[in-house]
Amino acid sequence: MLTRDQLLELTHSESLDVFDRTIDVLIMRLRRKIEINPHQPNLIRTIRGLGYVFSADVVKPDSTTRASQIA
Repeated sequence: MLTRDQLLELTHSESLDVFDRTIDVLIMRLRRKIEINPHQPNLIRTIRGLGYVFSADVVKPDSTTRASQIA
């Protein structure tokens, strides 16, 4: 989980003016790009009062899948 303050530190230099809703706007833009339904997100979840969590299933490919991708 990353807090809004942590995300601000990671994405903006101190020389820029950042507004209170900047991270919220950036998260919504990202959701529009990667979520099937950005209004009911599954990949980027909001933890109210704390921050955001990226949660996606990790699938380990089997050896035949990997071999066919390399060839």
